[in-house]
Amino acid sequence: MYVMNLGKPTKVAKLNEQMAIELGANLMGEVIIFTVAGGCLFFEYNRQSVKEAKKEADRQAQVQKFTDDIQTLHESSQEQEKQIKYLTTVVEELAKNPKQKINLEKLKPVELVPSSDLNSPDDLSRKSPDDKSVVHRALDYYEKDVKGTRKIYTDKNL
Repeated sequence: MYVMNLGKPTKVAKLNEQMAIELGANLMGEVIIFTVAGGCLFFEYNRQSVKEAKKEADRQAQVQKFTDDIQTLHESSQEQEKQIKYLTTVVEELAKNPKQKINLEKLKPVELVPSSDLNSPDDLSRKSPDDKSVVHRALDYYEKDVKGTRKIYTDKNL
């Protein structure tokens, strides 16, 4: 009281029993209400923290999936680049010596589409003759029109 410049503290009057019970009940009610409210705030904060952590974990999993997909695509493009270089050398060899017979054993390691979904046996059996790969059509053209033979290359020949 002295510090707040309110004067000297005075004597507090004694409360009768009825007013003491009422004051105690009010105090106890406020303590219970503030405790429940504080508990609700605490549990809501924890719930939001867990929710945010789960959301962050999902985001991290998605980023990791994207990274894995990009890595897979990179490896696939490198494999296709190797195949393109190999096929380029085969075409150059054929261009140098058009009378040379095509070594089919040499072409076997080359897979045109590395994806297992596209190379399933069901897909190959459903292909029509017009759905052949560019390499097969080029070999057919080479054998038929350039060399004059009639052998048609299919997936079974390779």
